[in-house]
Amino acid sequence: MRLFVLIGVILSVFIVALGLVNGTHGERIAVYNEAGESVSLNIMARPILFFADWCPHCRAVLPFVAAMPPDQRPVLVDTYYDGPPPLSRIQSELADAGMAGQTFYATDNPPPAIAGVPTLIIPGNGRLITGEQAVISWLRAAPLSIAAAQPK
Repeated sequence: MRLFVLIGVILSVFIVALGLVNGTHGERIAVYNEAGESVSLNIMARPILFFADWCPHCRAVLPFVAAMPPDQRPVLVDTYYDGPPPLSRIQSELADAGMAGQTFYATDNPPPAIAGVPTLIIPGNGRLITGEQAVISWLRAAPLSIAAAQPK
């Protein structure tokens, strides 16, 4: 009986996450750009990495993103902050990771399926990849010419 309940819970979470990423809850999210202006971001256009500038696991992932060719990097969205978007702090964190001048976005209201950071949303199949090692593994294996994507 407990097994059936557990399977039901897991399937429910999967269906909600799949619905979010595949558009039943919308394919766009409201974010702030580097200038602090509110814009809409299509979550199905490119991989999106949700991270927090204060998160040590996210900091461990950023050098792998930095090692990728700029046009193949996931879209970066900082989240889980209090108050207004910490734009200068995000810029500083990205510069420390080797991505000075990198385009980024911020949201204090991530999609409901984003339960922690770092998390990647993969467009097409809507897969969510969460956690430092899982995100790094995906970045290393992604079909984006990143075999040499090792932190320097």
